[in-house]
Order: sequence, then C-alpha cells, then structure tokens
Amino acid sequence: MTGPKTTPVPSETIRSLAGALRFFKLDFAAVTAFDPGTDAAKRSFLAALYGVPFYAAMLALDIWQAPGKPADLWVYALVQAIAYVIHTAGFPLVVLGLARLLGHAQQWPLFVTAQNWLGLIQLMALLAAVVLDQSGILGAVGTLLLVLVQLYALVVETCVAKVTLGVTVTASCAIVLLDIVFGVGIDQLAVRLF
Repeated sequence: MTGPKTTPVPSETIRSLAGALRFFKLDFAAVTAFDPGTDAAKRSFLAALYGVPFYAAMLALDIWQAPGKPADLWVYALVQAIAYVIHTAGFPLVVLGLARLLGHAQQWPLFVTAQNWLGLIQLMALLAAVVLDQSGILGAVGTLLLVLVQLYALVVETCVAKVTLGVTVTASCAIVLLDIVFGVGIDQLAVRLF
C-alpha cells in the first residue's frame, strides 16, 4: 500500500500553471485544470517553493533601492522567509474559516490549489513589473504598469475565489480584502521585528 504522492507530477504542475495563466485571461473554465482533492491542495504548496527565487529577487530589489540597508542581512532574510511562510500557510487557514462560515468548506481544497498556483504567476508578473518600473526604461509608464499589474492581479484573485469556492462576488471581494489585510499585517510585523 502506498501513500499519496507528496510532489506534483510534471503534468500536474504544467496543467496547474496553464490553468493559472488561463485565469489571467479571465477564462473561468480554467477551474477544470485543477484537481479539487485535498492531496492536490497539499501538493500545490510547492508553488510557493517555486516562488522563492522570485520573492528573493523582489527583496533584493527592495534592499538595493532602499536608502538604508539592513544591518544584518541574514536576520533580515530569515525574518522575510518566516513572513513568506506564514502568509503562504496562514491565508488559506483564514479562508477555511470564512468558507465554513459561508457553507462552502467542501470547495476549499480547490480554492487552495488554484490560489497557490495563481500566486506563483502573480509573483512572476509583479517581479517583471517592478523590474521595468525600477529600471526607468519606461519612465512614468513603468509605475503605471506596476499599479495596473497589481490591480489586475486582485481582479483575477477575486474571480478565482468566486469560481473555486462558489461564493458571491461580495464574498470573493471580502476574501481578497482579507488577503490584502493579512499580507500587509504580516509585512508590517516583519518590518517592526527587524
């Protein structure tokens, strides 16, 4: 007897990434690209692991552009790594509570899977927009592009919450707002601790 697979097979990874990209095209049928089971939800946390280099690049850009550098880069990196893990694991737990309250807990694993893979695509798109903005190549258009990428990512995240959890637009907006508040709270805590 064998246990469930702990890592996604390449076809699952490719299918999930393709599904996340389809969501960015506002193709709501993209939900069929994701396995709705709990094992797939567990495996989808590898998307956060795949996102670590992109997250590290974002932090490096922040440090490079900051007027004051952290006194101890190792402690800074550790604090940021912990904040990344807390947000990655904590936000789905908060959504589980809300999904139970709304009577949609059965759809929660599908939400987690889609959200994790979508988060990887969001991180890559955000990094590209930050690089373009900070490089100055596009001038003021770079900043506008950065803002548009962030806003569009929120719209897509709202659609993913609505489609995967089967909730109303209002509830899906509340979930995205929860993500923003949770993320900002973790970031502020990390900044204050450091």
